[in-house]
Amino acid sequence: MIGRRTESATLDRLFESGRAELVAIYGRRRVGKTYLVDETFAGRITFRHAGLSPADTSETGMLKAQLDHFYNSLELQGLKSIFRELIMVHVS
Repeated sequence: MIGRRTESATLDRLFESGRAELVAIYGRRRVGKTYLVDETFAGRITFRHAGLSPADTSETGMLKAQLDHFYNSLELQGLKSIFRELIMVHVS
């Protein structure tokens, strides 16, 4: 990975923190957000959800459906209750 040392180091630090962490990675399309996660956590993560888009903010729109899917993913995997903190990582 070229040019992502800071972001990767932040993710590694959070992974090694010994705490349950929920990390939201955001940024423009096609800047490598999913690639960053896949490369940084190769073989080490339990749960990853990709695809949330702020483009549709209406209550009945796609964002609500995606958030519902995310919530259900957490619930099905029994992970909903272990996330104590939301950490935002911006990739530009």
